[in-house]
Amino acid sequence: GRLTKLRVVFLVDELNTMYTFTTLGVNKDGDNNLTRAERNLIAAKVMEGFGEYDFFTFLQDQSGKITLDRPAATTVEIEQGRLGLAFIIPLKTPLKLTGKSIYLQLYDPSYFTAISIDLRPSVVGGGRKCSISVVKPSETEQTRRSQVLLSQLSREETRDQENVGAIFAETTWLKCRE
Repeated sequence: GRLTKLRVVFLVDELNTMYTFTTLGVNKDGDNNLTRAERNLIAAKVMEGFGEYDFFTFLQDQSGKITLDRPAATTVEIEQGRLGLAFIIPLKTPLKLTGKSIYLQLYDPSYFTAISIDLRPSVVGGGRKCSISVVKPSETEQTRRSQVLLSQLSREETRDQENVGAIFAETTWLKCRE
């Protein structure tokens, strides 16, 4: 009946996968079979980089932001030539779910990065009285134009725009009955 942790999985696009490999000097033979040392290096660098931005993971309820801890574990895999990153992120304080509506958004607060939820989110454990749904942001002509414009800018050009990724973030709702 309590939410204690989240498991968040990111599957990075091919271009960013290649950039990560090149920058870190891993997978030099291109076979996508990473050694344990390469996986550990990627995990450490990702933890460092994503950590600056709350691991792109934002959880809220009616009262506001729910504080998350640093990920307890990071897993690095290669899936169809793309870098896969999985985080187990504990909540600082377990959250009672009874009668709660909470929502999760995954986004880069400093830069426009397209993040879509491709797998159906689920609750493991005592979430039988909970429903879960994903709501996509409304698509208007203005948001489409903004998305195209933002995708053409560099990180330096969007740094000052606070929570730019939230504009286009999909929202996962968890609603639990009494």
